[in-house]
Amino acid sequence: MTDPALSKLNRILQLASANLPVGSFTFSQGLETAIESQVVTDVQSCEQWIQSAIDESIAVQDLPVIKRMMAATHHRDSEQLNYWNDYLLASRETRELLLTDTMTGKALLRLLRSLDDGFCELEALLNRPEVSYCSAYAMAAAGWHIPYSSALYGFVWAYLDAQLAAATKLIPLGQTDNQTLLLRMGDRLDVVVDRALELPDQDIGGSLFSLALASSWHETQYSRLFRS
Repeated sequence: MTDPALSKLNRILQLASANLPVGSFTFSQGLETAIESQVVTDVQSCEQWIQSAIDESIAVQDLPVIKRMMAATHHRDSEQLNYWNDYLLASRETRELLLTDTMTGKALLRLLRSLDDGFCELEALLNRPEVSYCSAYAMAAAGWHIPYSSALYGFVWAYLDAQLAAATKLIPLGQTDNQTLLLRMGDRLDVVVDRALELPDQDIGGSLFSLALASSWHETQYSRLFRS
């Protein structure tokens, strides 16, 4: 008999796939400007930049909020879903970071409607004109009964993979360097997820001044491949 856990694994791999058609590959989230300004120039500085974003933003903001939104979805708690969606959108420090979040969120909602007839019932809980990507992701993970830890791991893995893919084009990194960083940084994600799972409400929130500046400068950067 097939292990039931494999069906959950298939779902989380689908949500974390680089081929998920939500347009995330078009956004570098400030990394393009960091490379243009030579803050990020090689393997070491690339690792430091991405790891800082994971540790000081994703781990203490996006991941713990996704966990809470999954719980709210399980309990059909519309008030909590809307609260945390608004919190995430308010936390995006630049126009481009907000655009990244809402455009990919809208694209994921559209995809989920076409994949799962039952998703419309969950989406109705979130009565906001703008939806964070994290919100759509959390509702999908909850609707597909993915465990919290697996959902958070998939989310941060997808972020890491996308950032390294951007760096491979922009620095550029070689494919071997890309895979070396993916292996080394991926080994640290268990600690990141464990931290997010245990984080209390009062400690949620992160801000990276250098990332916010890079994102702001990207809006007027002359030559660019990415939308953020």
